[in-house]
Order: sequence, then structure tokens, then C-alpha cells
Amino acid sequence: LSVRDSTNGVETFLFASSVGGIMGTVTNDPLNIQTNNTSAIFIDASQNVGIGRTDPTSALSMGNDELIAVDVNAGLTASTTQEQGQGALTAQVNEISTVANINDTVTLPTAVAGLQIVIINNGAQTLQIFPASSDNLGAGVDTSTTLASGSNVVYCAYDDTNWESI
Repeated sequence: LSVRDSTNGVETFLFASSVGGIMGTVTNDPLNIQTNNTSAIFIDASQNVGIGRTDPTSALSMGNDELIAVDVNAGLTASTTQEQGQGALTAQVNEISTVANINDTVTLPTAVAGLQIVIINNGAQTLQIFPASSDNLGAGVDTSTTLASGSNVVYCAYDDTNWESI
């Protein structure tokens, strides 16, 4: 399906292909997805995306009071096995409520540049944190670090192997 506005020459399209559904503009014009006659997602001609705004100033711009929620797992129990690979963390924010023994363990996901993981130790003991296999938390590949009870840490992967605590 292709539609052209003869007044201003804007042409849009919607079609299906072997890779999926595709919609967009043929001309050098923005694409505006609306609900209730209000812009919900706006993609300008430079491919900047605005959510809740029609004037994106970067690759992704949010409107006022718009937030991006992250995945949170609360009430986690650290692994008593105390080995790398145990107690796998699967969310961006991870609250560990049970650390029964000193050095009970959690393991970060595989490093991906730009990924941030928050670890909150609300357990009674010191928590041991391992990187995923072949990753580095700053103390050496496959080497763990610890987090005191009542503390938290944010790890940021700056490449596909290395994490930095910030």
C-alpha cells in the first residue's frame, strides 16, 4: 500500500515482505505514529526517534515526564554453591535479600558494551560477585569481587569482556 499527498509530495508505504512488515516514507519526510490523534512515536528524516515528542534532538528523545523502566528482580537468594556461574543475574536491577553465608554467590550476565547491572546486597552476609566466564570485573578474568551487606554497586560493561564498577 502506497499513499502520496499530491499537495506536498509526501509518500508513505506499508507492505509485507519475506523479512516482515515494513512501513515508512519514500520521500525525505518524517514518520509519525499516532494514537488518539496525538503523536506517540515520531521518527524524523534523520532517523532520530521521539517518544511523546515530535522534535527529537538525538537518536532517542523522550518527552517530559517520560521514563524508561528497567527490569528489576527483588528478593533474590545468593547461591550457596559459591562458584562462578551460580546465582545468575537476569535483570538490570538485582536486589539480593538472602545471603546466608559469607561469600554466597551471584554471577553477572555476559558483558555487552553499554550494559549496566545494579546489585543491591540486602542480605546478612558479604556477597561474592563473579563475572560470566571469560569476563573481567577489574581484578582479572574470571576473578570474583565482594560486596558488603547493606551495600550496592553498579557495573557497566565498557566492551564485550570488561566491567567497571561505578
